[in-house]
Amino acid sequence: MSFPGLSPEEEISFEQLSPTQQRAYHEAIPTDATMAVAIAKAALSPDTIVPTELQAIPTMTDPTSAATGSFIQIDSIHGASGTVTIYQQPDKQPATAL
Repeated sequence: MSFPGLSPEEEISFEQLSPTQQRAYHEAIPTDATMAVAIAKAALSPDTIVPTELQAIPTMTDPTSAATGSFIQIDSIHGASGTVTIYQQPDKQPATAL
């Protein structure tokens, strides 16, 4: 099942997605075709690796954990994995750690 707006290389990757994922991308086209193509292209692109030196949590003084949670798969094309913690600093400013 081809997808409009993809390069031949992206089409090959798209064909390797599950039928459920392919169908979900196709179902997005009538709502916003430009967005559907952009989301499909983003999903098919290589992961972006953030250099270790840019992953550091900013220095916080006496932060309090306000909330924690886990990323989940919410449907066949929207999801992530990992955890998140939202901290509140003494000055009430929030900080997020992924």
